[in-house]
Amino acid sequence: MKSGVFSLLLEPFDVARMIKNVCSFFAMKTQASGIEIKTKVGTVHGPIPKLIGDGRRFKQVLINLVKNATKFTREGSI
Repeated sequence: MKSGVFSLLLEPFDVARMIKNVCSFFAMKTQASGIEIKTKVGTVHGPIPKLIGDGRRFKQVLINLVKNATKFTREGSI
């Protein structure tokens, strides 16, 4: 990786599985504080198809979003 430049890995990945895995990981941590993480993965037209992209970077974005949500949610659900 050169300074300021990064490359994306383009490969198929299962968005629904990734969302469920990330949320499951955080659900174990948040249950003790009374916060529930709910997932609803899909569209009006059915399940989300596999996408082609950088699954590692997508997963990191999901982790950051859920981590921030758990940090700033005191009660209820995410």
